[in-house]
Amino acid sequence: MKFFGIVLFVFFLGTCSAVLITEVELNPPGTDSGQEWIEIYCEDSVNLSSYLFVNDDEEEIMINSTCEDYFVYVFDEQWLDNSDEKIYIYLAEEIIFETDLFSDSKNDYFTHSLCEKEWVFMNSTRGEVNCVKKENKEEEKVEENEEEDKEKRILEEKIKEFPEKKEEIFEENTIILNPKTIKTEGNSLKVEGSYSKYLILVFCLILLLLYIKDTHKKKNEFR
Repeated sequence: MKFFGIVLFVFFLGTCSAVLITEVELNPPGTDSGQEWIEIYCEDSVNLSSYLFVNDDEEEIMINSTCEDYFVYVFDEQWLDNSDEKIYIYLAEEIIFETDLFSDSKNDYFTHSLCEKEWVFMNSTRGEVNCVKKENKEEEKVEENEEEDKEKRILEEKIKEFPEKKEEIFEENTIILNPKTIKTEGNSLKVEGSYSKYLILVFCLILLLLYIKDTHKKKNEFR
């Protein structure tokens, strides 16, 4: 009998962990009625009619659908509040899952999404895996760091191989590693160089005019 109780408990625990809410749209664009929805994730094919969904106002809903993987349920009427809202999942009068306390004051496509056991307010990924964008950004950042480390290693190897050309190698690789900064400095140097050329030209013209004027004056004195 004791063994049967343990098996039943393990089975019940496994069933409880099979269904959870992964995304909630509290405040969709336009009218909330008929446009609010929740995304439910099921590890296996599950009949949701065995579960009871309850909001923070203790309003109950039963979903007569089969869920497998990601399932989106759209409420027929306004069922979720835009502030201080929470959703519970009951099975056999026991809470098997509950969300965080949510608020959403803007009519947009941002939703509360469950990302690796943490709720994040982000652009909707309705019916899809959450937080893919975040993972991609992290991967891009890792790739950028790896590329920078590779370039630094190449620079160090060049300097070790040709220590007498350390400054030249460093300058060349600085242009590669920091193109935006170097480009800005280069443009600044070009502008300064252009101004210097114009100033020299104006100065030469002034000297030439003074020389011509002085020569003309001397000729008039001898006459």
